[in-house]
Amino acid sequence: MISNILRRSRGAKLIQPQSRAFTTAKLREFWNDFSDDYVKETEHYTVPVGLDLYALTSAHFSGSVVETGAGSGTASSIFATYMQKEKSHFVTCDLSDTMVEKMEKRYPSLASNYDSINYSKLTREEAQDMDFTDCDTNSKNIYSLRSSNEDLPFKDNQFDAYVSTFCLNIVNDPVKMLTEAHRILKPHGKIGVSLWGRRSESPFFVLLPKILKKNGAEFPEQKSYFHMEGKVCEFMKTAGFKDIKNVQRLIYINQDSTKVLRSLISSPFYRKVAMINPEEVMNASIEEFLSTFDEMFTKKNKMIHFEADICVATK
Repeated sequence: MISNILRRSRGAKLIQPQSRAFTTAKLREFWNDFSDDYVKETEHYTVPVGLDLYALTSAHFSGSVVETGAGSGTASSIFATYMQKEKSHFVTCDLSDTMVEKMEKRYPSLASNYDSINYSKLTREEAQDMDFTDCDTNSKNIYSLRSSNEDLPFKDNQFDAYVSTFCLNIVNDPVKMLTEAHRILKPHGKIGVSLWGRRSESPFFVLLPKILKKNGAEFPEQKSYFHMEGKVCEFMKTAGFKDIKNVQRLIYINQDSTKVLRSLISSPFYRKVAMINPEEVMNASIEEFLSTFDEMFTKKNKMIHFEADICVATK
């Protein structure tokens, strides 16, 4: 089993992880290459937080909602089907071409199954020209768009609600992302974002690297996704938001040790780790991860978890 996991990582296409200084183009390339494994192994863990953000921003009562970093549209589809109100606009954006392609395959089935849903693809030029402040149909209108969170094509003061799940800690410039959100929200519009929480409350993310480091593994340079720990409220203020509220919640993963390991090792970062380290180091670390996981969680009837840091505010 261990050799199969390693073979999968070593045989997969090598994707260079994000360095500490990475461009939007590199970020797009990273997620284009990672999208299939992300959707298969990881995206479903993020859906509960996305649903929280819709509720916390009152998106289900809003006439115009935008979601950035929407991935393949899993959470967005749930919102459009069960929460989005009629006579409204819902624009879902992602930087990755392949993620947007997955949206474009997903959304037409919603429109065909539900008479109340209309779906349209948007180009940047079309998005620049559209007015989302009013809706002249009784339908739920959902749109897909490829766009960076830091350079959105919309006019100012367009949306009642803005949501983004686990993107703020990934983008090049978090303040720029929040400033763009502030620009496109209507006065008194609501924003809801989530990012990785505290390392100390996230064994899902920290257990494997801790074991690898103990066993002498080398790591490629990569921007830490924990780099914003404790900073989100400060960044919200800098971007101009008020009535800022911050809460943490745990995301529990009800999977056995092997499935958790597979979801981790599928990421570009661990593919690189597997390629630059001796096989005996990787084998020893995987064995230790599986046994440690079983001691910490399986035998105690507990689930591994990570913390989400959630922040909502008002323009």
